[in-house]
Amino acid sequence: MNQVPAMRKLACTVLMLMAALMLLSPVGRAGAAEAERILSFDSVVTVHTDSTMTVQETIRFVSAGISIQHGLYRDFPTTYTNPGRAPVRVAFQVLGLMQDGATEPWHSVRQTNGVRVYFGSSSADLEPGEHTYVFTYSSDRQLGFFADHDELFWNVTGNGWEYPIEHAGCTVVLPGTAWQQITGLTAYTGPQGATGTDYVMSRDTSGNPVFTTTAPLAQFEGLSVVVGWPKGFVVPPSSLQTLRWWLRDNRSVGVAVIALLCLLLYYLLTWLRVGRDPRPGTIIPQFVPPEGLSPAAIRYLRLMRPDIKGLTAAITGLAVKGALVISQDEDGSFAVDTTGSVPAGLLPDEAELLQELFEGRSKTRLVFRQSAHDRVQAVRKALEQALRSMYGKGYFVTNLRYAATGVALSIAGVVAAGLLGTTQPERIFGFLFMSVWLSVWTFGVAALVTQVAASWRGRSANTSGKRTFSLGSSVGLTLFAVPFLLGELIGTIAFVVIAGPLLLALIFVTAAIDVVFFRLLRAYTPKGRGLLDQIDGFRLYLSVAEKDRMNMLTPVDHTPETFERYLPYALALDVEQQWSESFADVLERTDASGQPSYQPVWFSGETWRSTGFSTLGSSLSGAFASSIAASSVAPGKSSGFGGGGGSSGGGGGSGGGGGGGGGGGW
Repeated sequence: MNQVPAMRKLACTVLMLMAALMLLSPVGRAGAAEAERILSFDSVVTVHTDSTMTVQETIRFVSAGISIQHGLYRDFPTTYTNPGRAPVRVAFQVLGLMQDGATEPWHSVRQTNGVRVYFGSSSADLEPGEHTYVFTYSSDRQLGFFADHDELFWNVTGNGWEYPIEHAGCTVVLPGTAWQQITGLTAYTGPQGATGTDYVMSRDTSGNPVFTTTAPLAQFEGLSVVVGWPKGFVVPPSSLQTLRWWLRDNRSVGVAVIALLCLLLYYLLTWLRVGRDPRPGTIIPQFVPPEGLSPAAIRYLRLMRPDIKGLTAAITGLAVKGALVISQDEDGSFAVDTTGSVPAGLLPDEAELLQELFEGRSKTRLVFRQSAHDRVQAVRKALEQALRSMYGKGYFVTNLRYAATGVALSIAGVVAAGLLGTTQPERIFGFLFMSVWLSVWTFGVAALVTQVAASWRGRSANTSGKRTFSLGSSVGLTLFAVPFLLGELIGTIAFVVIAGPLLLALIFVTAAIDVVFFRLLRAYTPKGRGLLDQIDGFRLYLSVAEKDRMNMLTPVDHTPETFERYLPYALALDVEQQWSESFADVLERTDASGQPSYQPVWFSGETWRSTGFSTLGSSLSGAFASSIAASSVAPGKSSGFGGGGGSSGGGGGSGGGGGGGGGGGW
């Protein structure tokens, strides 16, 4: 007789299991999710006389525990763009949140263009059923100040809600008696940009305009309202407030300006303290180089750094002294051959260079081609080390630590401007990534372009028609560089899109300042300044025309031997063209007198046979120097990537105006 209750109990259990299975199935979950919806979304917008606003949103909704497990979230845009595409950032401050009459916890996170506020706590689940949130917040810069009226264009609900909204309403509370003199009222319903009219307008008991929808809003549909009133009720922003807003909109501009001013101030004060040279003395023409200085040493002291042309001058000096012979092959390449003798009176740096050129006496020839890059690099390093050990101290200071501090300040300024210029996490990541990537890429591209330029210089520098580089290699290297240059262009455009043109300009300006002061901070000591005066006096003698040289006291004999002796120094002092041209008439007089034509024993090649004195100096500093430079780069590394080488959005539709955003469940 107990079978009936038992059967009933079993049937109930089966039904409950079936219901649970249906809820757990996709169809069941979909049905429950569809039951989650917003029953009503009522907003009260209070406009204050100082142009700020307070908004209270009452959101009544149904949760089924599917997508709404802890509560709702509300998205609020804080970054817009004005018609000029400039950023506009509005304030947003949460004033309070209540759920079913009790205070509710909340937290916020930054979004792409605004803030997401999560209602509730991740440690507490929301009971399924009907609930009500009262969300209060404030904002500014939401009003439009026009010539004949002021206006609020407000996206009440936002068009980003994941749930349908069965009913929406908005009451706008204006300051003073503005409600009595409203100049215009309208609203829009529907998806973004729609001009739907599913609403009615009315007044509350205080006379404030009220907008109420007459049809449900589907997912991603919203209500936007427009209210206009006469001027005088709301104080427009002052010039000072406008400036503050502009600085808020363009924080990166302010940071960039401050960074540049700080950088310039640092460099200026540092230069005044440690970077000024002693006053130069009176420059008197010198007919001989300063005692004990080689051509490479003179150039090193004058530039306060080594370079390829200094090596060219040093090798030419060894050739003139009889230690080696420079030859130019038919293919345009240059080589040096040892004479087997070590001239007396070689200076220490010259002796070190000669030793390295021929690896003691184990080698007799060095051809300046890329296949010999290891030897050429060793030669460069040997000369540079010798010069640094002899003249690196006592004559000038580089102040590298001060320059490094300036570079660090530059990097800090750029990073600060980039990070403060946006609150969007993906843009911050993109800025940091592109900064590193573009820096490395630009460094490599610069090295590659340097090699391309060197290849064409090698072709153009030799007037004899024999080229250091073949046309094919120059064209090939240029074509090879094109994709990397396109990558540089694309990377630069991407950087501008992510970080903005201002930041790119800041990078270029700070880099230019760093380069300028890197040179300005190098300073001579009194001892170095005195030696530089002598060097400048000798340069003056080498650079003047023959008629002016003859007017100098105790001029040096104008002979081929004089030309040879001082040609390496002319190369080192960048006056090789003037020095060579001033001796062109010497060769003509020799030929006219019937004497054997002069031929330097230390040089052979088309350059001399075709031009003689007139352009020998410039050919050595051009084609010969380019040949040395090209041969110092390893084959396959000419690209340089292994290192080396120097207001409210729109209007007239739903979703327009300030406010907006949307929401969902979590």
